[in-house]
Amino acid sequence: MRNRRDRWIWYFFVIIGVGTASSFTFVGKFNPRNADQPHPQAIQLLWPEQDCNPVQEPCAALGRDKAVVARLYPLRPGYRLLLRTQGLSEDQVSRIQAVWLDASGVPLGEVISLRPARGGGVTGDLQAIPGAQTLRISLRHLGQMLVAELPMQTGQSRAD
Repeated sequence: MRNRRDRWIWYFFVIIGVGTASSFTFVGKFNPRNADQPHPQAIQLLWPEQDCNPVQEPCAALGRDKAVVARLYPLRPGYRLLLRTQGLSEDQVSRIQAVWLDASGVPLGEVISLRPARGGGVTGDLQAIPGAQTLRISLRHLGQMLVAELPMQTGQSRAD
């Protein structure tokens, strides 16, 4: 009787050991659900220039050796975004997206994928969303995510 119980205890610990060993082999392995998300160290923030207002004139967001220049043109239900890059090879930019943010940084509306424009750069149509304070533009370039957040100052003029 004692042998049978010892055998079941032995099976129990073998199953636990095999499960633990196999779970440790999968730590840090490829997971298709998060394959498109960049590694946190691969994000570079581009800082907007002072008095930036892309509705009134082109507005630049600058990094060490990269820049994004954006301009918003008013359309009837929203804006047309025209975006140009400097310091990036445009053929190696795999994705460019834009989304509105509220004052606390929460995304409003849907993420818009931008498309190439005639004459260079990229363009996209954005809906006007009440409460939008910032326009976040994200570019994926050579495995690195570049993020620029441009303030929306639609009610202010440069002469203020």
